[in-house]
Amino acid sequence: MEKDSALLAAVNQAILTGNNEQLLVGNTDNQTSPLGDTVETSAMGDIKQFSKASVNRYKKILAEIRSDIDLIDHAVARLGKNLQQIRDKQLYFCGGYATFKDFCEKELGKSRQQVHRLIQAYDTITTLMEAGVSEQDLPSTERLCREIRKLEPEQQKPVWRAVLKATKDKGRKPMVSDVQEAAVEIIQSPSTIERQQAELLHGFEGAARKLKVGLAVNILTPAFKVKLIGVLMQISETVQCMITVLKSSNKDVSEKENEDES
Repeated sequence: MEKDSALLAAVNQAILTGNNEQLLVGNTDNQTSPLGDTVETSAMGDIKQFSKASVNRYKKILAEIRSDIDLIDHAVARLGKNLQQIRDKQLYFCGGYATFKDFCEKELGKSRQQVHRLIQAYDTITTLMEAGVSEQDLPSTERLCREIRKLEPEQQKPVWRAVLKATKDKGRKPMVSDVQEAAVEIIQSPSTIERQQAELLHGFEGAARKLKVGLAVNILTPAFKVKLIGVLMQISETVQCMITVLKSSNKDVSEKENEDES
């Protein structure tokens, strides 16, 4: 483990500084990388040397990736705002479209419902900003905004703040499940819990329906059968774990009720 960490640190240092000296570990053989450069690799396949062209290419691509991520994080608000203006000010007439629906379908290749959700996401972002949420802390996807919008306006800020804190501690970006968990924890209203339970049940029922497929086993290749068996085993293990947790939880509740009665 310490050897792997040292190797990773050395590789990162080589990339950051542009130092292309060979990093010697184990026996090496020259190989050609997908980029067309000759690199030295160990018997384990670890890259030991980078050409200057590869390092420069990596840095350029990484900069573009970071720029695109930043654009994505800020795109929802701008996109929703612009679509709202096109709709409300009827600017789609300027493009020769008789209706906003035609504009969405013919100009954007999206349904009116899809575009409407983006506009609603902008409304949610506006509500959060008016409540004091800073621009850098705003939700970055329409799906997150949709989940937040299910809450009452006065509940959205505290729930989103809780999500930001929880995900920051975990070192990752917020997900829909984070909003749902924070809503239950903060609001703890029967309606919120009931809605989320209904959504959860609906999701599992949909998954169950999708699994009820007719397999033409005779035409499946052996390799595909092995892959499918592996996936189904993973699903089975996950389901069994969930069932065990649910049964254990019910048992704990029953024992507590019996203690209270006695």
